[in-house]
Amino acid sequence: MTASLAGNIEDFEFKRVQSDQTDLPPAIASLRRTSTDDGTTIKASKWILNPTLDYLLACGGLVWILFGLHYFVLAGSTQGPAVQSLLTISSLGALLIGESHTAATLVHTYRSAELRNRFAFYTKFLPLLFCAIAAAGSFIPGVAAVLVKLYLLIVPHHFMAQSYGIARVYCVKHNYILQDDEHRALILLTWTTTLFAMVRQLTAFEVPQPFLSQAVPQWAILPIPVFDLARIALLASIVMFVAVVALRATREKRILPLPALLTMTTGITAFSLMNSAHGIYWLYVSAFFHGTQYFLTVLASHWNEQKIVSGESRIKSLVTNSPTTRLIGLTLLVSVFLYIGLPRILESMGCNFLLVMASVFTVLNFHHTAVDSVIWKLRRREVREAVST
Repeated sequence: MTASLAGNIEDFEFKRVQSDQTDLPPAIASLRRTSTDDGTTIKASKWILNPTLDYLLACGGLVWILFGLHYFVLAGSTQGPAVQSLLTISSLGALLIGESHTAATLVHTYRSAELRNRFAFYTKFLPLLFCAIAAAGSFIPGVAAVLVKLYLLIVPHHFMAQSYGIARVYCVKHNYILQDDEHRALILLTWTTTLFAMVRQLTAFEVPQPFLSQAVPQWAILPIPVFDLARIALLASIVMFVAVVALRATREKRILPLPALLTMTTGITAFSLMNSAHGIYWLYVSAFFHGTQYFLTVLASHWNEQKIVSGESRIKSLVTNSPTTRLIGLTLLVSVFLYIGLPRILESMGCNFLLVMASVFTVLNFHHTAVDSVIWKLRRREVREAVST
């Protein structure tokens, strides 16, 4: 779930405890078990779907496979049938997953009267504000480019907050209770990565490339030494995190769950790579890491509502005519309308298609980030149940 269980996920508040289930505080123990309507206790799964699909879709495994093929096997080439196949996969992923995951927020939120009313500021007032901003971007020269720049500046927080949230969920699912020093090191790592990526965009370190057909302005308001300090801080936080995790592994013979480690590694890499590797990595990370993570967490909430607990039943619901496939279909239809249909309709009325497309894309993501920061809080019972099963 982005920007929360996906980004801004509410922190677990607890003291150091033993790993035995019976010693967990009630708030945390409730994440490790759930019950059916007849009162039968079900042991929580360690996975959202199953080990293979979780590693590929939630932890970044598919990104590393595609990036490895493109950058190392094909030497970063832009020509040839194999590269074109990878670029086609990237384009389909961006269209069907990358862009649709923002529509999933709308479908998940607005189909629930409880969410619409409880978060009325986010579901009623903010959409009006963002519609006005999108209109300004579509008609006032230069505004769309500024919106794109603002979007690129908030992406690091959005991605890293989601990575942090998913990593925490896997810790809970694997019954690995973070100790205080591990928790602080994980938060520090998340924030230093975010700040590094933002500082990188606010210096003259690199010239921004066009995005969404807009010339992204270069706001070089920070001197290069600030970027160097941010890089040192990121490296120091990585070393500190590794040291803390290794120390506990040595002392207790337990290591942070591999899915959590891979999730954080994939997220950090997205903002720390340099040169051509950075661009190639981003061909895949938006859809096949961030987008797939979000879809899985939204689906986990849906499965919890439908009382679909087992991984086998969840996978079956993805390929049969079920409420799950109808939810996915509705999400795709909303996405196609907002990102393609709406800009084309406005173009037929005399608007500039590229300006409308950029403006709609950015404000939808602004709203997506804002809504996700409040609806995926672990203090909400349905969220706790969704991530625990």
